[in-house]
Amino acid sequence: MDTQPSGRFECSTVGLRAAACEQDFFRRAAADLPFQTALQLGRPQWDLTHGAAVRAGRDCMMAADALPFAADSMDLLLLPHGLETPCRAGVLHEAYRVLAAEGRLLLSGFNPHSVWRLLYRAERKPFPGAGNSIPIGRLKTLWQDAGFEAERTEWLVCWPPADETADAAKHGWPAAALVYAVVLAKRQAGVHPLGGLIAPVPPEPAWDWQGA
Repeated sequence: MDTQPSGRFECSTVGLRAAACEQDFFRRAAADLPFQTALQLGRPQWDLTHGAAVRAGRDCMMAADALPFAADSMDLLLLPHGLETPCRAGVLHEAYRVLAAEGRLLLSGFNPHSVWRLLYRAERKPFPGAGNSIPIGRLKTLWQDAGFEAERTEWLVCWPPADETADAAKHGWPAAALVYAVVLAKRQAGVHPLGGLIAPVPPEPAWDWQGA
């Protein structure tokens, strides 16, 4: 799965800003979540968990739509631009399979329904993500079909360019954002063991009515 940005965009002012905003999102979101097992699919050059996640493309090679992990074995998946691929539906279903109950999927992608695309078209420049960027509305249908529930969405790198804070990103205008970032949860009923064994209820004493 090729999730590498074009060198020209990655080195541009906008590209560097987008990378910084996205990495900040993933690090903030991951820091709020308890996890033991984590996997990053996409942008292997980004360390989004301070070394806690296995980074596909850096630590190992694997296909995102056929992960070599057992079901319910991962607590956290990070997909920076990991769905900008024709097999995105398969990637989402595979992510749902390997995530444990209450696990989280963090993702980001270029927003093709934004003023940025018009600006790139006016300047005769290719839009980042080429033909694989996906509108958030279509993506929402795909993640719901896979079984995920959205917890929050942030809109990053908004037009006109300005200094962004984490709070501003949460309430940004979708049509002005170059990038969207989403936190998805796998909601599934599970059995959670209690902290200790419950003592059995003692039987009622047997009364000797004849001797009473």
